[in-house]
Amino acid sequence: MIDCACVIHGTGYSWEYVDKLYNMLNRVHPKRIQLHVYTEASRSVPKHMIKHELEEWPGISGPKKSWWYKLQLFNRDLFNGNLLYFDLDTVIVREVDWATKLDLNYLWGIRDFRYLQTPHKQNLNSSMMWFSVPQFGRPIVTGK
Repeated sequence: MIDCACVIHGTGYSWEYVDKLYNMLNRVHPKRIQLHVYTEASRSVPKHMIKHELEEWPGISGPKKSWWYKLQLFNRDLFNGNLLYFDLDTVIVREVDWATKLDLNYLWGIRDFRYLQTPHKQNLNSSMMWFSVPQFGRPIVTGK
């Protein structure tokens, strides 16, 4: 089983994007995908997916607000295994299990495409990541 994850928060994407991601993953890996959906407490998630409730963080605003909620993928209190994460606008056309064979002593992501403009920069594009939550995660301590 491959534990895959996505984050849906707010109104930037409709639920249709989650369904499409799940269907693409299942098309290339039939019956081997477990999709973890990180979302608001108020959003319902189908029973064949695993819901993780995002904590609302005060003071986060602006067009990149949803990006900050990706940090909760690293919350060991929500999930404590290995995750293959995808942004909701990712298109999957072939198997992705090659990523699960990468060394979990590292956090893996896609090299940011902007390196084409500035080859000396080494930036991470977080639209696809493979990592060990126990290795890189932390319990999120809040004021609750």
